[in-house]
Amino acid sequence: MLTDEAGHHIWGAGAWPTARSVAMRPDRLAANDGRPLVPAGLVETMDVVGSKIRVPGYDTIVSAIVRAFADVRVDTAHPFREPVSNADLLLVPYDFRLGVAAAAVYVRDVVERRLAALHPSTRRRRVFVIGHSMGGLVARYWLGPLGGAPDCAALLTLGTPYGGAPVALDKLVNGFRVGGHLFRGITDVMRSWPSIYDLLPRYRAVHVDGTAQYPYTLDLMAEQGFTEAVLRGLQTHTDTDAAWAHIVDTPDIIAAFSIGHPTPLKGVVVDGVLSVTKDSDPTLPNPGWAGDGTVPADCAIPHQLTDRRAWRQLPHRHLPMPSARVVVDTLRDFSAHDTSSMRGGDSLGEPWLGVDLEETYVEGDPVTVSGLLMEVEPGERTSFWITATHRESKQRHRVKGDRNGSRFTAAFDGLPPGAYHVRISALHIPRVDDVHCDDMFGVVAL
Repeated sequence: MLTDEAGHHIWGAGAWPTARSVAMRPDRLAANDGRPLVPAGLVETMDVVGSKIRVPGYDTIVSAIVRAFADVRVDTAHPFREPVSNADLLLVPYDFRLGVAAAAVYVRDVVERRLAALHPSTRRRRVFVIGHSMGGLVARYWLGPLGGAPDCAALLTLGTPYGGAPVALDKLVNGFRVGGHLFRGITDVMRSWPSIYDLLPRYRAVHVDGTAQYPYTLDLMAEQGFTEAVLRGLQTHTDTDAAWAHIVDTPDIIAAFSIGHPTPLKGVVVDGVLSVTKDSDPTLPNPGWAGDGTVPADCAIPHQLTDRRAWRQLPHRHLPMPSARVVVDTLRDFSAHDTSSMRGGDSLGEPWLGVDLEETYVEGDPVTVSGLLMEVEPGERTSFWITATHRESKQRHRVKGDRNGSRFTAAFDGLPPGAYHVRISALHIPRVDDVHCDDMFGVVAL
C-alpha cells in the first residue's frame, strides 16, 4: 500500500477503491512530479460474500507462516516507525513505481537497520527472502549489485518476471486500454514509472517482418521517445546478472511458476503497429507452457537456474500466487536443513485449471472466461461453473460453461461496474471430485 505523507491511501487500500482513485486522479501516482509516496504496508486479503470467499493478499502468507512455526514475531517496515528489533518475519512494502534498483536500495536499508548490530558470523545467511512478481527482481538486485548475498540463505520467487513480460510492453507502447478504449491519464502516469521499463521482455519477443527482435531495438521505441528509459531498464538486469556471476557463496534460489494459463507471450509489428498476443512464441524454450496469465512460465525461471529440483510448478494464476503452500513447505525444508522434498519437473501430478481471463472489462461488454482442465480427463458428469462476486455489493453471478472435452467457455452479460472475485470450478472430476481456480477482474464504466 502507498500513502501520501499525511497518511491518506493512494494505492492498495482495496481493489475497487484503488481503481476508482487511479481512474479519477491518476496524477497522484506519477513518478516524475517530485511528490514522494510512503510504502505503508502490503496489500491484504479481501472478503467477498461475508467470509465465504476470500481474495488472498500477502497477509495470507503471514498467517500461514505464523501458524506453521512457533512464536513468530512479525514487523512491517515503515520509514517513519522504529523497527521491532527481535522480529522473525519482516514485511517490506516498497514503492513499486520507482523501479527495481530504487526499491532494492530501500530494502537494503531496511534490512541493514535490523542486522547492523550483529556480528558478521551471526548475520551470515540469516535471511530467507520471499518475493512475489517484481519483488523477486528487487530481492535479486539487493542480493547482487547491492551486496546482500552474504546475509541470505535462500530466495524463493513467485511468478517473478526474470525474463520480463510482454504485457508490460503492451501497456507501455499501446497504453492502458480496456475494450479498445485508451485511458490517457493512466497511460501517461504508467510511462513515468521506471518499473514498467524494468519489466519489459528480455528475449526476442517482438516479430517484425518475420524476424524476432528485442524490444529495445524496435524503431517504435525511438519514435515514442522510450529508448533511453528502456536501455536503463535493460542495464538494471545486466548489472544484476554480472553481480550474481561473481558471488562466491550464492544463496539458494527456488523459482515458483505456473503453466497452462493463456498469457501474453509475443508481439507482432505490422505497418508500425504493435499487437501483443497470447499465441505461442517459438523463441521461448517451452512455447507450449504459456504462464500464469501475466508472466510467461519460461520468464519466471532465471536462466542460470538449470537445476530442476529448484523449480516449483504451481496451479495458481499470477495474483493469488502468494497463497500457495509452497511458501511454508519451502521454509520448512530450509529450517530442517533438508531440501530433499523440493520437487522439480514439468507436471503437478494432480488436476488443475488453466484459465484465460482479462484483468479489466468495459461495462456492457461480455465478460468472457475460458480454460482447460489439466492432468486428467473429465468424466461424463464433469461440468464447469464460473461464479463472479461483486466486491462491494456482494452480489453473485453464476454461469455454466459450455464444455468441449476438457475445454470450456463462458460469458457474463450485463455485469455492473466494480471489482469482482471470480471462482472457476470444475465439478465431478475423476479422482478428486472438484477443482477450483480463483482470481479477480474489474468492470469499468466509460
